Amino acid sequence: MDWRACAGQCRRGHPMSDLVARVQDGEAIRKQGFAGAALSEADLSGGLFEDVDFRGADMTGADLGECTFIRCSFDEACLAHANLQLTGAHESRFRKTDLRQSGLLGAKLANCDFTQAVLAGASLTTAAFAECLIVETNFSATTLDRTMFVECRFDAPDFSDSRLIKVVMMKADMRHALMAGTSFENVMLIEANLSGCQLSGLDLRLTNFMQADLTDCNLAGANLAQCNFCAAKLVRADFSGALLANAIFLEAVIANANFSGAKAPQSIFAKAELSEVNLSGADLYQSGFSHSQCANTDFSRTVLTYADFSGSKLADCDFRGASMFRANLHGMSEEYCQFTDRLRALENDPELAEAQQWRAVDVPELESQES
Repeated sequence: MDWRACAGQCRRGHPMSDLVARVQDGEAIRKQGFAGAALSEADLSGGLFEDVDFRGADMTGADLGECTFIRCSFDEACLAHANLQLTGAHESRFRKTDLRQSGLLGAKLANCDFTQAVLAGASLTTAAFAECLIVETNFSATTLDRTMFVECRFDAPDFSDSRLIKVVMMKADMRHALMAGTSFENVMLIEANLSGCQLSGLDLRLTNFMQADLTDCNLAGANLAQCNFCAAKLVRADFSGALLANAIFLEAVIANANFSGAKAPQSIFAKAELSEVNLSGADLYQSGFSHSQCANTDFSRTVLTYADFSGSKLADCDFRGASMFRANLHGMSEEYCQFTDRLRALENDPELAEAQQWRAVDVPELESQES
């Protein structure tokens, strides 16, 4: 039977006062139906609900703090302005549920379905979503502070105009996410899939993109100061004009990417693989490329003052017009590269080279002589 057809019966059979009294008496509510029920501002705090049907119920402003919901359904229910602080939900459904301006401080939500749910303006501080469906879920204009999404399935979530602070998104698929006007600060996007995302001009400071896939990602003009791109895949990524001070690209794979005009002083590209990368006009003051591999990379007109290329391997790279005052070229190997300021760089250090060749040698033990 459709929940709308039985809504009146549910309301008559389980008036709000009766349900509130049962919950406050400590009774566990199991396998009961409250579809379409009028439960606005009901105090159900601390209740235990198992296999309960709340589809289409009006729970606006209800107090559901510290409740436990196991296999419950809230499809198309209204929980706007409801209090769900420290609430736990397991294997429950919130499809098309209205959770606008609700309070989910410290809520623990596992294996739940939030398809097309609306959480715009909700308080999600320290809330945790584990193995949940986040499909076309609306988080717009929301502040997410220390919110965790672990092993969740993302498909076209809306984070427009939201503020994400210290949020954890492990292995999140953000390819179709809406992020216009979103700001990130110290967000963990480890192993996330951001290929094709439009993040140009956004504030993404201190974000961790370790092992993330940013293929075809547009980050032009974005603030990426102190971001971590360790072992990330940056194929055809656009970083033109981006702010990359102190960013880390350790062991990153960077191919056909555009860093032209980027401000990246003291950034680290150590052990990175750069192929056909455009770094022309970038500020790479004191940046480190030690033990990196650069092929067909354009360093023309870059600031490479005090940059470190020690132990790097360069092939067909263009350094014409680059400022290389005291750049460290110790141990660098290069083929078919073009320089116009190499005389001001520091070439091989003979004493250091000799020291680097030192290897420990096993000395055979001397046989003791008989006296």
